[in-house]
Parts: sequence; structure tokens; C-alpha cells
Amino acid sequence: MIHKIKKTTVFYGLFCSAFLSCTSIHADPALIPNDLLTGWNSINKSTLKNEVTFLSSDKLKGRLSLTKGDTKTISWIEQQFKRAGLTPAVGNSYLQAVPIIQPASTSNRLNLIGGHYSPDYKNTVMLADKYVGLTLDDRFDEEAALNVFFRSDQFPFVLKHVPAFWWFTGFHPDYHHITDTAEKINYSKKDYQWHFHV
Repeated sequence: MIHKIKKTTVFYGLFCSAFLSCTSIHADPALIPNDLLTGWNSINKSTLKNEVTFLSSDKLKGRLSLTKGDTKTISWIEQQFKRAGLTPAVGNSYLQAVPIIQPASTSNRLNLIGGHYSPDYKNTVMLADKYVGLTLDDRFDEEAALNVFFRSDQFPFVLKHVPAFWWFTGFHPDYHHITDTAEKINYSKKDYQWHFHV
């Protein structure tokens, strides 16, 4: 059943791509596998337009997780699965519980980004932290996909063989927004950092 669902989903996705990129489609029904023919015939311009219009409507408010719009979207998807005759993969529900992991506190953490390219500098900083007591973290150097260091102001120095890395307290909801105002700064943590730099 799972194989059939995957095959149908892939076929549906390919069809939608073709449908939306062409002004008209002329397909010979005889070429469509019998087990996909019902699904094929149920897809039309009007249905696609209605579904896309609903999912992109202001009623769902962007479908942000844990919002009413998200709940409405989940309910709509469940209905579509039922209409399609899909069997739930786990128990009698199409939904699965996902535990929410409470993030660890970052109040004492300082990210050192780019230490791989300035190892002597990094070692000096690690030794100096014994007198300050911050939690130094190089996790962003391990996240190659984010490319954080290569987008920083410090990277050009490394290209010129000048030891440098980014002292970064971490991303947050106000990062690079006008709501990132002075009163939201953790000055106690900054005090530690400034002593650390000295």
C-alpha cells in the first residue's frame, strides 16, 4: 500500500508540474496505468485552482505551525486523504505525535564561528575562557549547509590570511529586523564577552 501511495504521489506531482507549465495537455488515456486512471481523471484545472486558492488564502494566515491556520490546513489534508481512500500508516489516524524538545538555554553560550580557519586564535580563546566561564560552541562550523562563516564580515580577513572568526550569540526571532532593539540585549552576557575580548 505504501508503494502504491508513493507511486501515486510522484505521478500526481509530475502531472501537476506539467499541467501548470503547459497551456493544454493532450494525453492518451490508454497510456495511463489502470490503477492511476481514477486519480488522473479527478485532476482538472478547476480542482487545482480551487485547492491552490484555498491553501494560499488569507484564511490560513500563511499556515504557520501551531496556529489556527495550521490546524485548518491539517484538517483539510486529512479530508483529502480520506476522500482518496488512503489507509493511515499508523493506527486509525493520519496524524502522528511529534514530541516537542525544549531547547537548552543559550544565556551563557557564545558561538565561535570560523575557528577551523584560525586554529591558533581559537586555542588562545579557549584558554582565555578559563578566566571568564562562557560556554563556547563551534556548532556552526559543523553546519556546512548554512554557510554561516562564509557570509560573515570576518571571512574576507581569513582570505587575506588574517586570523579571524565571528563571535556570535546566536540567531533569534528579532535577528536582522527592526524589532532587534537595544533593550533586548542581554547586557550581563555582553559584559562577559567584552571582558573576554580584552
